[in-house]
Amino acid sequence: MKIETLTYKTKTFLKSDLFWVLIISFTIRNLYHLVNPGMPQNADSVTYHYAAQNIFKGAIDASRTPIYPMLMRVSELITPAHPFKYLVAFQHLVSFLSIIPFYLFAKRVVKNRAIVNVLTVLYACFPPLLFYNYALFPEAIFIASLVFTLYLFSGFVQTPTTGKAIALNMFLFFMVMVKPVSLVFYGVIAFVWVLWFWTNRDAKHLKPVAISFLASVLLLAGYCGLNNIQNGYPGLTTISHDNTFINVIFSGAYRELPDKDFITTIDTVIHKGHYYTVFYLNNDHDRYQKGFADYPLEYRHQHDMWGIYIIPPNELGYTTENIRPYLKTAARTTTYARYILKKVFDFASFRFFFITGLTVYILILLDMVLILRNTIKFKTIDYARALNLLMLLGLLLAFFVGGVNDGTRNRVLLPIIPFVMVQGTLLVDSLVLAMQKTLVQSRMQKHSKYDEKWK
Repeated sequence: MKIETLTYKTKTFLKSDLFWVLIISFTIRNLYHLVNPGMPQNADSVTYHYAAQNIFKGAIDASRTPIYPMLMRVSELITPAHPFKYLVAFQHLVSFLSIIPFYLFAKRVVKNRAIVNVLTVLYACFPPLLFYNYALFPEAIFIASLVFTLYLFSGFVQTPTTGKAIALNMFLFFMVMVKPVSLVFYGVIAFVWVLWFWTNRDAKHLKPVAISFLASVLLLAGYCGLNNIQNGYPGLTTISHDNTFINVIFSGAYRELPDKDFITTIDTVIHKGHYYTVFYLNNDHDRYQKGFADYPLEYRHQHDMWGIYIIPPNELGYTTENIRPYLKTAARTTTYARYILKKVFDFASFRFFFITGLTVYILILLDMVLILRNTIKFKTIDYARALNLLMLLGLLLAFFVGGVNDGTRNRVLLPIIPFVMVQGTLLVDSLVLAMQKTLVQSRMQKHSKYDEKWK
């Protein structure tokens, strides 16, 4: 690149809204840093660290997908005395850089310039999002990847290219390797691709999109196969097993199982907590003991860590493998189905991150109505807005089906926040545009009457 071109682009950037958004966000983030909560962690952090120990030897962990353990291990190798120092620094960097694709995505879907800037600063400085930049969980990386997905797809919609489509499909696999909940986005993206080609008749990009999507699915299947070979678990992670087990307990569906000893054991142990019950009956003792043995002693200060550390092995013969058929049976009962449906209704009254579930439901409904209205009125689909809605619905569906209504809810629901922000802003933007249009029409009518008067 020529020096003149670089100079011109630099001057243009320094005068842009994005530059000032980044400056404001950087300043507020540093002010937040003065009162930062330290380094949030819990027993999940221990399992990520345990998975990290052999990740570069080609051994994957049954309970954790590999991206975050890789990052954790790299940080530990750089500074063994402060193993998480560079990991947290990297999370801050990725989170800050995600402001750029978020801003560019917002510009593509929101018409009002001021609203775009306010939305981006809100995303960049939202306290709960900043909180997890310090935490030993993959949320910061995951949320940044969600934002990048919206940016990638909106870029394809704006200017369709084979490279963008392939990048999006392959990025799906990366997201699953960060957080298994991203599996729902395979269904979302597949639906959007079908809709895109059905409405646009874009035969030029059909073949590369189909092949790259299939390649992404095959990579996913390959990982599950490797997990089965190495760990005897034919899926992404055993966390889905644990969450299903907790939901089976909460629903009471376990009482409909034919094994009376299993029912009695749960009823006897459950007073110690649902995680204690699950890990005890899974016979996870040895795995957690090894995990805590590897975890730096100075970081083992969370109460829940010690609660799991002291769980003994069970001598009842129950293991993850022989419990799995019980969970499948319990999950097919009417009791369990009613419990899942109740979670959908209970979410309406749940308060998290300054909003309630009912607010989210209202925003989703209004967004659906406006997308449908615009589709009918303009004979075209706002794909970027539709993807934002569908990804939000996908995350909520995953929470209702596999999530747990306990202390983990806030962390599990955190990734929906950027989508909710976009939805709320789009509604405000639509309202502002409608008001501006009404004002212009009113002025035109006044001028028309004035002209008629003086004719």
